[in-house]
Amino acid sequence: MNIILIKPDELNGHSAAQDREDQKVVPAHTTVYLSDWRAKHIIEILRAQIGDSVKIGIFNGKLGIAHITSLSQQSSEVTLKIKPEDISLPPPCPAPVRLFIALPRPKAARRIVQLASECGVKELHFFHCFKVEKSYWSSPLLHPLKLEEHIVIGLQQSVDTRLMKVQLHQRFKPFVEDRLPVILAEQALLIAHPAANALTKKEFMSQSQSGLPLNIMLGPEGGFIPYELDKLMACNGKKIGLGERIYRTETATALLLGKLKSLAEC
Repeated sequence: MNIILIKPDELNGHSAAQDREDQKVVPAHTTVYLSDWRAKHIIEILRAQIGDSVKIGIFNGKLGIAHITSLSQQSSEVTLKIKPEDISLPPPCPAPVRLFIALPRPKAARRIVQLASECGVKELHFFHCFKVEKSYWSSPLLHPLKLEEHIVIGLQQSVDTRLMKVQLHQRFKPFVEDRLPVILAEQALLIAHPAANALTKKEFMSQSQSGLPLNIMLGPEGGFIPYELDKLMACNGKKIGLGERIYRTETATALLLGKLKSLAEC
């Protein structure tokens, strides 16, 4: 973990009027008490002492530092003092991509959530299709609190504060006919598909010139059935490929995000 994230309601003196989307205002000389895994990390991993500073961020807000004013190894408790002037750095820019992924095995989905959050993705949609096991949807790993836990792990690794939104779509037809067109708002849908050509720099620039995130879709590891692919292609779909190999969903996700990052930078 490279940063400690603090929720706005953990700040003393926080009020609804201070909770704005553009920034989270830190009251003067705020004191934050930690007694969870964050305190344990500060004590056991960082081996910090009273008077030391640690890197922090406010959920959906800015980055900075806080100073340790008290610390107990026995009870794993840490008290941080935060000054408004010490929280002034903006988080990194979001990745220019919106992900749509056919729900994989829940443990793989958990890793994908963490990976996407770490890479700066801010919107992720898991959806159902024919080759997705219906039992996956009942997994406790898809509970909002569990998902948030892994979103936060990704943010703390990459020193970010902006939470990723994860939405679940348990029925394919309502998703592709009703929800997906609204989400896309007439933008193109780039569908990862075997044997398709890789996304070129020119295509990337033409898709991203609007300033809106690219819409990238990954199907199940067994691939879409023809009916599903036809439905998706009707949503302004375009096939893109990752070469000859067939990858696991989490591997394909990492490769696509890496490819988009290289296209954005070259």
